[in-house]
Amino acid sequence: MESSHLNDLLYDRLIIDTYNNSLAKEKLVAEGYPSQLNDDGFIETHSKEAIQNPGIISRLLVYNGFPPTRLLVKKEDLESYFLKLIKTKGDTLQ
Repeated sequence: MESSHLNDLLYDRLIIDTYNNSLAKEKLVAEGYPSQLNDDGFIETHSKEAIQNPGIISRLLVYNGFPPTRLLVKKEDLESYFLKLIKTKGDTLQ
């Protein structure tokens, strides 16, 4: 497997927190940024545009009354990827 292909498999996401995550998530979805609330209650999007340009998301939220209190690009590293892969494959084998 080529390293460039391996990078495509890594799980990158933008984590967003506001004072009203439910409404902010709805606004992001309405603007074309597929988003969901994660287990911690933060907004999470996998949109490449959002990940590469978090400032656009910040401005969009501020202009719509949802100023972000946290905006974090999380990039999965290879170790996390392989641990997730092993766990997933292990769950399948059981």
